[in-house]
Amino acid sequence: MGMLTGKITVITGGTSGIGAAAARLFAAEGATVVIAGRRKDEGDRLAAELSLMAAEGATSEFVRTDVSAEADVQALTGHVTDRFGRPSQFPTAECLSIPLSWYLALRTCPRR
Repeated sequence: MGMLTGKITVITGGTSGIGAAAARLFAAEGATVVIAGRRKDEGDRLAAELSLMAAEGATSEFVRTDVSAEADVQALTGHVTDRFGRPSQFPTAECLSIPLSWYLALRTCPRR
C-alpha cells in the first residue's frame, strides 16, 4: 500500500516534463491520477502507462484541458467530481497559472 492509496490527484500540465514525472510518482504511491493537459496523444499514452502500474482500485485517465479556457476547467472539474468525488491533491506543473475559478470550484467540490 502506497502513501497515496485512496487519494484522488489532478495534475495539470501532466502530459510531459515535471507534470508527467509527478503523475508517475503519484501513481506509484497508489493515487488515482487524472492527467490534465492539451496534448491528447501524450496524455492518453501516459494514462495507459500509469494504469498498468496502478494499485488495486486506483486508475489513471487523461482529460484534455487548456487551463487558460474557463470552459475546459469547468469540464475537468465536473468530470473529476462526477467520477471520483473531491480531489485530494491538485499539484500543477503550471505553477500559478491555474484560473481562480478552478481553484474556487475545487475548494467547493462536494465531498463523497
